[in-house]
Amino acid sequence: FLVEGAVAEVSGSGVITALDWIIIVASLVGTLILGLWTASKNSGSSADYFVGSREMGWGVVGASMFASNIGTEHFVGQAGSAAAGG
Repeated sequence: FLVEGAVAEVSGSGVITALDWIIIVASLVGTLILGLWTASKNSGSSADYFVGSREMGWGVVGASMFASNIGTEHFVGQAGSAAAGG
C-alpha cells in the first residue's frame, strides 16, 4: 500500500548486468573465504562455540538474547501502529 502523496518509482531496466554478477559472485566468494579463514583459526570444539566456552557473563548473554529478539517486523509493526493510531 502507498501513503497518499508518496511516489513509488523503480529506476533501471530490471536487467542484471555483468557488473551486477561480478559484485554478487565477489560477495559470495569473499564470504566463503572469510568463513574458511575464521574456521581455520579456531581450534576449539563445536561445544565451545555454542556455549562460548562458558566464559561469557550474564549481561553479554542477556543483551545478545534481547538483540536477537528484535527483528525488522518490530520496526515495521511499530510504524504501522503509528500510522494507524497517530
